[in-house]
Amino acid sequence: MFNHKPTKAPSSWIIIAFLGIMALFLLPGKSSSHPHVFIESALEIELGEQGIKGVWHHWTFDEYFSAWIIDEFDQNNDGHFSPEETEKLYQEAFKNLETYGFWTRVLKSGHEIPVTRIENFTVQLNNNKATYSFFVPLDININSDSEVFIAVYDEDFYCQIFFPPGDISFKGNTSKWKIDYDTQKMPELTYYFGFITPVAVRLSIAPS
Repeated sequence: MFNHKPTKAPSSWIIIAFLGIMALFLLPGKSSSHPHVFIESALEIELGEQGIKGVWHHWTFDEYFSAWIIDEFDQNNDGHFSPEETEKLYQEAFKNLETYGFWTRVLKSGHEIPVTRIENFTVQLNNNKATYSFFVPLDININSDSEVFIAVYDEDFYCQIFFPPGDISFKGNTSKWKIDYDTQKMPELTYYFGFITPVAVRLSIAPS
């Protein structure tokens, strides 16, 4: 989708990206504006002895927002994010998404499982695009045939997340579980004044 790869974003685009991040993270309530930031998503589901340990998110930002991230947080301009730079980015431009469950909705048997924290936040650069990777611990115990739904979206629509991803992978103790998955619209989660219905990944999982 984002094929143009400038080595350095023009200053005007950095200003636009900055305004986008300000709107994304600082303005309360709803907005009638279109998305400012676009994210390609990837999803890994980690399995354990008792069930679903959690999910790994990989979010790759569009080139202009990535340019803002690089300009603002890659302070030594070496094309990598040190632990100190990563922590600064996390604290200033990501941590407050905990107020919104890190844009992750998880439901099992009709009951929502709160997403309150993440772990192992990292930032990588590839072809001038920034990718956030992080783990959402869930600790969902599975004792019998179960359905789990995972949806990822920004309800205020400042940011458009392309979800579900085309490729969904599994890691951890995969041999203990029978797993099938597909995608399903979730009318009960409709957002943005009722105009947008998110699509969730539906996991059918049972002990093998």
